[in-house]
Amino acid sequence: MEKLVFRHAVPDDAEAIAMLLHSIADDLSVTLLDHDFPLGVSREVIENLSPKTAIIIAEKMESPGIVGCLMLESYSGHIHPFDHVSTIAMYIDREFYDKGIDKQLLDEGFKAAIEAGFEKIYTFLRVDNIRAIRFFVNNGFRIVGTIHNFAKKDNIYIDGIIIERFI
Repeated sequence: MEKLVFRHAVPDDAEAIAMLLHSIADDLSVTLLDHDFPLGVSREVIENLSPKTAIIIAEKMESPGIVGCLMLESYSGHIHPFDHVSTIAMYIDREFYDKGIDKQLLDEGFKAAIEAGFEKIYTFLRVDNIRAIRFFVNNGFRIVGTIHNFAKKDNIYIDGIIIERFI
């Protein structure tokens, strides 16, 4: 298995993160990303991350390339009763499925969340993304509920679920 380093993103990572997100958008069965979003995370966004926001990447050591990305941010930066709640989004290059990268990236996300003062993390998943649901449940998340007609892609409604975990 290729060796990886897990670290916080820096502005020079913006293009590689965008490439990862665009490659994942091609897999319509696991994501709601599409190619209409601006080219990923811009340098400016990374330069101006708030203390309650983190972008953690999994990067190949021997050859260039980002193969995973976890984005962590405050649920509501301005409504203080929610200061303890964070949302996450995690993306892994399909080529690196089943190699433990997802678990390592999630663990790094938990560390960043604790450092930022969060106590709870939640995210939304497609209801038909069984691989992701299984992964998160096996890592201590619980399914809170179903969101019917959560998204609409190519004129087809897609249900979602919300999952959460206290850290």
